[in-house]
Amino acid sequence: MRWVPGIAALFVLGPIAGALTASVRAADGGPEATALVSANPAMGVLAMLATVVLAAIVAIPTARFVNYRIATWAGAFVLTWGAWRQASLGDLVHVTRPDSPMFALAGEGLLTGLVGVVLATALVMAVPSKDARSPMRTVRGESGWVGFGLCALVTAVVAGAVCWVVVLEPLKGQAIFGAALGSFVGAAAGCWAASFVGVPPREPACFAGLALVATLGPVVAQVILGGEVIGATFAGHMPGFGSVIGLDWLAGGLMGAPAGVAMMEQMVHKHAVPAT
Repeated sequence: MRWVPGIAALFVLGPIAGALTASVRAADGGPEATALVSANPAMGVLAMLATVVLAAIVAIPTARFVNYRIATWAGAFVLTWGAWRQASLGDLVHVTRPDSPMFALAGEGLLTGLVGVVLATALVMAVPSKDARSPMRTVRGESGWVGFGLCALVTAVVAGAVCWVVVLEPLKGQAIFGAALGSFVGAAAGCWAASFVGVPPREPACFAGLALVATLGPVVAQVILGGEVIGATFAGHMPGFGSVIGLDWLAGGLMGAPAGVAMMEQMVHKHAVPAT
């Protein structure tokens, strides 16, 4: 029973999600497109949202009735299919040149990031009350809001830094791997920072941080490179956080962020329980 959600996500819902994102066409009619960097951004956004809905269809009931970690991996499988069938940054600069796609990708990062916060919150709230992980614990009172913001900010900075180190080329595999690793390390660091103001580790704050880096990453890369985005991409000089597209962050985030939060929960609980 515990394997059914993952199998369904990997072999049924995932390919459907991949077909949806792959159906989005570039301005020249080719497949090198994403939600907003496409001939029809409205259809691109609908395809992206449909992919997230498919992930939610398998992940939310799994979190409720089976297991939270299995739920996050099942959802990540679906999202990874969708992200993999989208264009990479290296593909995009071929079809958008001489124009840069970075500001459109920033808008896409904001959109997918906000959807990610909603999905993460829904997953946490789906967990049965006896295993409550209520995200509202992160926003009750002044310290809750401070902790939420601190966790989001640290998650964004650390996740972006990790991607800068590990994503060396604008390839889809590196982008998703960098997003997963960056989300894991960033979420752990963000929850550790929030613990100093008494806020327990929670995924929604971490996904807010991923939304921040997904939005600002392309903008910062554009500012760093100036008018040399296309040349830098071809030469392999694009900062890693600029190569990770919105849906890459969402897929990688669902793989890595819950693991980082779980690790910090164990550490916080261990230090909170006095030795006997």
